Amino acid sequence: LIDRAGRLWVGGRGGLLRLRAGPGPRVFETVALGAVQRPFVSRLFEDRVGRLVVGTADQGAAVRDPDGAVRFLRPQPGQPDGLSHFYVYGITEGPDGEIWVATFGGGVDIVDEKTLRVVDRLRHDPAAPTTIPGDRVGGLLRDRAGLMWVGSWGQGLARHDPSSRAFGALRYGPGRAEGLSHPAAVRALEMRDGTLWVGTNGNGIDVFDWNRGRIGAHRPAASDQGALADGSITCLAQSANGAVWVATLDGTLHVRQPGRSRFERISVGSGLPGGPIRSLAFGPDGAVWAGSNEGLARIDRASLKVVTYRHDPKDEGTLSGHEVEALALGGDGTLWVGTGNGLNALDPVTGRVVRITREPGRSSGLPNNWVPDIMVASDGRLWVATQGGAVILKLWDGRTATFEDVASRLGRAPEPVELPNYVSPTPT
Repeated sequence: LIDRAGRLWVGGRGGLLRLRAGPGPRVFETVALGAVQRPFVSRLFEDRVGRLVVGTADQGAAVRDPDGAVRFLRPQPGQPDGLSHFYVYGITEGPDGEIWVATFGGGVDIVDEKTLRVVDRLRHDPAAPTTIPGDRVGGLLRDRAGLMWVGSWGQGLARHDPSSRAFGALRYGPGRAEGLSHPAAVRALEMRDGTLWVGTNGNGIDVFDWNRGRIGAHRPAASDQGALADGSITCLAQSANGAVWVATLDGTLHVRQPGRSRFERISVGSGLPGGPIRSLAFGPDGAVWAGSNEGLARIDRASLKVVTYRHDPKDEGTLSGHEVEALALGGDGTLWVGTGNGLNALDPVTGRVVRITREPGRSSGLPNNWVPDIMVASDGRLWVATQGGAVILKLWDGRTATFEDVASRLGRAPEPVELPNYVSPTPT
């Protein structure tokens, strides 16, 4: 978390850490929470008055004032000031001076930001369909319209209208015309028109209106060239011109152009490398980059012409691996490509690649060759997740990459990073 004063806070098994300000080495210092020296910090949040709200995995939550004073919200379900569970999994601000605290087993606690007293507890009630879908809550979000969203583990997603404590859950049910059409919702994207597209793992896409529920759908029909070729969605993204791009498990890429109601298909027959598409990214020229199990493709936005990039063990200027796991576009135009066998820096102009792979004995190199996720942060730095831990690109001269190990900065041993194949943040 970077607070409004520009300070970097990090939480984990080693407690609460803060990057030391001022000149000198960039090191982290441990920040105690009262008598608790090294809690297992699970969540960090800065509220509207500048306080740091710290969620832990075993001791509830703590509120740290700007002057360093700390007050605790301990797991005491029977007490007015107590949380419903010891494991805090999410924190956000609700309406009217509320702090919402999600727990892994006790639902959601609503805390008054002034008194820090729990003013309401939102729990699942199987007899009441307007309660949250489950008490193991994994995420909280307040959207632009002020509605609150609660994601549960295995029980669906719920929407809350601040004018009441009732929820509208997006759940699957054969008789629920307004809910999910399939029990597995694997991708979601908020469109520019305000609708929510939810990709399922077998029945295509459900389209939701925030107030009216499911208002439309895009279903698979292999024989209909204007429909989805397959019902299992692997990627959803919307480009700057409003076009919607959808990848399905059979390896087909679909595009719905602005003002159109039907899709155009791009497949192996069109030039795609083949295999399920795992990641999408957009270039500054509007081109779409698609990474799949069998390589990388560039699709021209206007003509839909495909150029394919593959691994060739005899050519060092090609991708270092067949399976493309993640994509991210750098500020200098470099396309960073994470694969199952290393990181790659691709020049979109020449199409040539510089391979970056693990070098045994080089501590500042890539720690492992499996790169399941990458991200270009707001400050332009490249963050790389590997099986050997996370690193930040520190220096890049076009040939050699020097990385900074995140675990070392935190003063802890590296841990494997295993992340699902999300759509690159660039498209959304």
